[in-house]
Amino acid sequence: MSTKIYNGMILRGCTLGQALSRLKAIRPACIASMQQAVAAQIGKRVVFYKDMALNYCTIDREEQNIWTVVDIIRNARVSVLGMGSREPDWDYSFEICLIPHGSDVLALHYIENDAGYTSGLKGAGFEDFHYQDSAERPDTISPEDWSQRSVIWNEVLPGRTAPAEVGLTYDMVGWPDISNVLHMHDLWNAQVPTDDQRRREVAARLTEMEVNGKHGATNLVDLIKAVKKLEADRRPMVVLCEAL
Repeated sequence: MSTKIYNGMILRGCTLGQALSRLKAIRPACIASMQQAVAAQIGKRVVFYKDMALNYCTIDREEQNIWTVVDIIRNARVSVLGMGSREPDWDYSFEICLIPHGSDVLALHYIENDAGYTSGLKGAGFEDFHYQDSAERPDTISPEDWSQRSVIWNEVLPGRTAPAEVGLTYDMVGWPDISNVLHMHDLWNAQVPTDDQRRREVAARLTEMEVNGKHGATNLVDLIKAVKKLEADRRPMVVLCEAL
């Protein structure tokens, strides 16, 4: 069975308790960077739905508000945690599994969107310790180091052993943390895109709908070309909603 540890790191000369303390120390920074990233998504989505409602008469203006985003985030959470699907737009969760090994602690991190998380880990003393036996050894890693990584990872995770069976899993950033950003109105209101970006988004979506409506199913390349050609002309006519 091949060994593929894409997300492996190591904290040298450290106990499991000390490693956990370091994670707790950087958690506030991880939460803060996640909040900025999610707030940007919320601000972008809320104004987009409101702007679209002003420019496309079949959309109910009263329904286009923060509750639309609440439902989207709730569904994304169910999709990831309940069905194991990916939701790149909203999944800013950050989970790490700590596995003690001698005088060191190995770590496996699970990240869909890296909102500065790996930088935080490196700042806390964690070093890259990835390994895969089906790929060439990187030039930056010595043959001795690469061989040692192979031995260690196969030692702590023999056969089909799951990391959770031998390690401590810690949620650095969970879905409740992500959902909390919905209540931070000032934060995501400050992340609303510029007027030009908003007009561009609405014009592109309306143009895409028009092209599909006139020509039916079309290939992606032709659709992109048509949208790029017509979107700029439509952009000045887009009406924007007032401040959130």
